[in-house]
Amino acid sequence: VLNDKYGFTYIGKTSLCALAFLGAGHTPTSETEHSDVVKRAIDRLLEVQDAETGAFGSSSCYGHGITTYAIAECYGFTKSTPYGDTLLGPLSDSLTWILANQGPRRDLLNRGGWGYFSPGLQAEDSYARVSVSSWMIRALHSAILAGLELPGDVMPAAKQYLELSFDRQSGWFRYNNDPNRLQSAWPTLPASTPAGALCLMLLGTSPEDQMVSAAVDYTVARSPKNYTRHPDDDFVLGGQGNVYFWYYGSLCCFRKGGEAWDRWNAQLST
Repeated sequence: VLNDKYGFTYIGKTSLCALAFLGAGHTPTSETEHSDVVKRAIDRLLEVQDAETGAFGSSSCYGHGITTYAIAECYGFTKSTPYGDTLLGPLSDSLTWILANQGPRRDLLNRGGWGYFSPGLQAEDSYARVSVSSWMIRALHSAILAGLELPGDVMPAAKQYLELSFDRQSGWFRYNNDPNRLQSAWPTLPASTPAGALCLMLLGTSPEDQMVSAAVDYTVARSPKNYTRHPDDDFVLGGQGNVYFWYYGSLCCFRKGGEAWDRWNAQLST
């Protein structure tokens, strides 16, 4: 079903599943229990990629970023094989699409990030979002780890965008810098904060940095209590029952390590 805002959501969901299998060591060439599942998933993702733009079908910016991340990870695992060779072209094309859409606006608070850009879908507005930008940064970071070269200004610009999106007074990362959002009852969305902190660490910021530490404190203070549906304010302001927040909270706290991870993991495990 084509969603008006997110397009074909199965594209991003398939990529998330592929990432889970890849993280467990199952690749299209591993000849392990689930290697065929991963190969079929990756092959399907490649089938929907647009030959001209490099975009992965009618998926949203989220779907494209997550899929590029999955392809980059798969390429990193298989680049010494003939299968890996088949991924290099599609990966390069999808990265080109990400690079072409960095900075939906040219003003300082937006130009290093990514917003809602999608082929065939209506952009919600022209503001960059930490949530979208985080997936793009992770895709680009994975591509670099796999040996691909990117223009030298891309990652520093993304890092600056994140730094300028941090609200020092509140200790969180803004969802975006839209004044209407910042003046609303929900000035941020919870996953933006651990996502922003994680990506800063991926971009070289120390885990002891004040922004990272404040973001981790914000995250741990909203550790999971139970897996049930919560009222909207608890879901947004408290991160309760919010699986997206839990996903990035786990990655962020694990990267931070120490007491933050111990406290978060203890709550997540109960």
